[in-house]
Amino acid sequence: MTDTIFLIICAITVLSAVYVAVSENLVRSAFMLLLTLFSTAGIYAMLGSDLLAALQILIYVGGILIVILFAVMLTKEITTGVKISNPSRRDFIAPILLAATALFILFIIITGPEMDLPHETEPTTARLGKLLLTDHILPFELISILLLTGMAGTVYIVKFSHLDQKNKDKKDGSGV
Repeated sequence: MTDTIFLIICAITVLSAVYVAVSENLVRSAFMLLLTLFSTAGIYAMLGSDLLAALQILIYVGGILIVILFAVMLTKEITTGVKISNPSRRDFIAPILLAATALFILFIIITGPEMDLPHETEPTTARLGKLLLTDHILPFELISILLLTGMAGTVYIVKFSHLDQKNKDKKDGSGV
């Protein structure tokens, strides 16, 4: 039963990813990307990697995809068709890439080793947390300092670029 559910989630992931790639409607592609990312998190969860599943949802779905959706929704001319510079080229490259990918996957399935899914898995979060705070504490602290420096630099850049823009507007006489 678990194998069947896993294969269904994999099929949903692949089909929604293909729809994202071939759809001409940008809004539908963005929402199908949401389904693709959620089903990828489901694959991670079924493989016993609960931390990766949670990070997939938090970072990709909760952060990046929401920004993409806002950008799509706030674009004024989203309904106008995008002109393709060379439409004849697009018509034959996609089927060639799709056939090559399908042949590669078929080759891997036929020649690859027999593998079973891990049915009894334990959560990885506690083990990773213990490793990060014991054996790998130095890289963990260095990354946290790097992220803090990046955030401080971002705040500095935003603050002073805003002030520079205000001063420029005052000099031009176009202050708001």
